[in-house]
Amino acid sequence: MFRKVKIRTALSMMVFSLAALLLFVGVLGLVAVQSGNKSFARVDIEVLPGLVALNDSSELLLRGRLDLRLYESLMGKGDVEAAKVALGRARGKVDGANEKWQEYLKYPQSEEEKVISVEMAEKRNTLMQEFIDPAFAALNAGNLDEYRQRAGKSTVLYAAFDKASKTLVAFKLKSIDEAYADSNGRVELMETILYAAIACALLLAALAWSVMTNLIVKPLNQAISVFDRIAEGDLRAQIDSRGKNEIAQLFAAVQRMRDGLENMVRVVRNGTDAISIGVEEIASGNIDLSSRTEQQAASLDETASSMEQIMSTVKNNEDNTRKANDLAQKASDSASRGGNVVTEVVDTMRSIRQSSAKISDIVGVIDGIAFQTNLLALNAAVESARAGQYGKGFAVVASEVRMLAARSATAAKEIGTMIDASLSRIEKGAGLVELAGNTMDEVLMDVKKVVDIMDEITLASSEQSRGISQINIAINQMDGVTQQNASLVSEVATSANALQEQVINLQQSVSRFQIAREEVEMNHVLPGLRQNIALADARYH
Repeated sequence: MFRKVKIRTALSMMVFSLAALLLFVGVLGLVAVQSGNKSFARVDIEVLPGLVALNDSSELLLRGRLDLRLYESLMGKGDVEAAKVALGRARGKVDGANEKWQEYLKYPQSEEEKVISVEMAEKRNTLMQEFIDPAFAALNAGNLDEYRQRAGKSTVLYAAFDKASKTLVAFKLKSIDEAYADSNGRVELMETILYAAIACALLLAALAWSVMTNLIVKPLNQAISVFDRIAEGDLRAQIDSRGKNEIAQLFAAVQRMRDGLENMVRVVRNGTDAISIGVEEIASGNIDLSSRTEQQAASLDETASSMEQIMSTVKNNEDNTRKANDLAQKASDSASRGGNVVTEVVDTMRSIRQSSAKISDIVGVIDGIAFQTNLLALNAAVESARAGQYGKGFAVVASEVRMLAARSATAAKEIGTMIDASLSRIEKGAGLVELAGNTMDEVLMDVKKVVDIMDEITLASSEQSRGISQINIAINQMDGVTQQNASLVSEVATSANALQEQVINLQQSVSRFQIAREEVEMNHVLPGLRQNIALADARYH
């Protein structure tokens, strides 16, 4: 029967039942507390303050009567001042009693209380009108006789007032007692309901225990028994998974787990042989890998030695190229300085040619002056001839001037000839100097090209050196990788040996499981596997 009930449904029903019970008790308690609070609030807010005001009013009236008697006694003794104080005190108490009475009347009253309070109000008004007010009027007027007449009748009035006051106070006390009794009744009702709720809770707990025991505990004990058998390696245990609740679903899952575990054990038993074959192939491949690794290591050593020699040669070439580049740079600087000197020489030759042209002009001027001087000398000779005897001295001077002009003309011609020859040589020298300057410019350009080529060669040598260094680093890394491969070969051999031990342990572990159909254990490859692994270890070491 319990297998058809779902655990969720049973738990939900129990939880909902307990929740409903708690809700019922809580709501009932809340209602009772609120009702009790209302009753106590009415007592605290309406009944008790009215009762206190009523008691204070009655007490003040009685004390006022005592002060009036004290006034009469003091007046009889002749103590007027003390009598006046007593009269004033009596007046204050009567006024206070009136205020308290008005305060009492402000509080709400029930119909029954209103009837009693009306009767008390009549008694109080009678007392006030027939004794207290006339008594104060007589005493204020100093008429003690009238006061004594009314005081003799006041006993009956006070007795009637006191009786009515006690009746009203008794009614107020009764109201308080009824409120407390009502609260106690509610408390007793709540106690009864709580006892009933506790009984229902215990009944629900017993029912829940019975349901949980049959629905969960017993099936779980069966599951634990099956799990213990599976833990011991017995996979032949069958689980009764009939039913529709969660436990039945759990048993069905456990049955599927057992079936899956049985299939897994069967697969593991069959897979150990495949693992053994794979380990044998790993051992065989490890032997070949060890041989190839040794060959690769030897080749890398030879390559590393060759690369060291090439790297040394390339470094020498780089140094020589750098030196040649420095020499070419120096030659370029020298050619540049020579070009500057030739340029200055060309500028100097040009200045000399310009100066020679100016000298030629000056010689022309001198020749012109000599010609004019000669003409002047001829004119002077003619004039001296005309003068006759008087012009002989002037003729001599003119002759000397002609001779001087002739010599100046001759010298000017010689200077002009020499200057022309010098100008011809200067022109030729300037052409040669300009040609030399052009040649120096070409040499400077060629030297710059050589310097650029040497820079490129130096840069290429540096790149080649760095490339060879990187190749050397790569070869060293390859050598390191080869060494690591050799170490891995040893580790693989060790791992293969450990894997062989794990296969044996796995076969032993799987053999402890008992299944419906035993598979044939395949261990015939293990001797060959051990031999190959031992051979790989011996070859590497």
